[in-house]
Amino acid sequence: MILRWLGHAAFSLQCEQTRLCLDPHAPGVVGGRFHLPAIEGPYDAVVVSHPHEDHHAWRPILGTTHIVDTDQRVGELEISFRAVAHDSVGGAAMGWSRMVRIRDRHGATLVHCGDIGAWSQQDVLWLQDADVVLMPVGGNFTLNPDLAAELCRQIGPRMIVPMHAQDPMVDLALASTDDFVRQLQWTSERLDQLTIAANCREARIISLRRDL
Repeated sequence: MILRWLGHAAFSLQCEQTRLCLDPHAPGVVGGRFHLPAIEGPYDAVVVSHPHEDHHAWRPILGTTHIVDTDQRVGELEISFRAVAHDSVGGAAMGWSRMVRIRDRHGATLVHCGDIGAWSQQDVLWLQDADVVLMPVGGNFTLNPDLAAELCRQIGPRMIVPMHAQDPMVDLALASTDDFVRQLQWTSERLDQLTIAANCREARIISLRRDL
């Protein structure tokens, strides 16, 4: 599987002949606070963690009719979901999001954490199945850098891709990816894309450059 970052919490995932878009945004969402360019297709399907407009703006994506929000197979990929609170008060403030697990036929496994704001021990066990975790780190609406780093320590060594963080193209009060890197203190690097393989359990932070 090849992962590319499209900004904020959106990613492109290519696996053999299947191309997915995860949690797409669109220009002007959240009251005009998003200045990122439009995401363009075609994609075979769009996978959404929850229906907030900075994660669910799938309509502008050309060539896409298949929206994945329930457990199912898409091409070579098995996709499943797990509900998590969007805040630290059991969903009372921000409602609920979901984590998304995507596994290819070779066993390589990615988890997109959605807008996770708190976690349980069962969530930790679910995350320990992943080779790569896409982790929100910006705080305010999700885990902040301190809490995101603590969750990473609990799930143990694997590749972490920070997301949903400070961005000059997004007018939201979010902490920076650098704050998270300083908190976790794992080896970090910047890449254009990430190739995901099974049983790749290295303690590394991968900051992806925006592919738009």
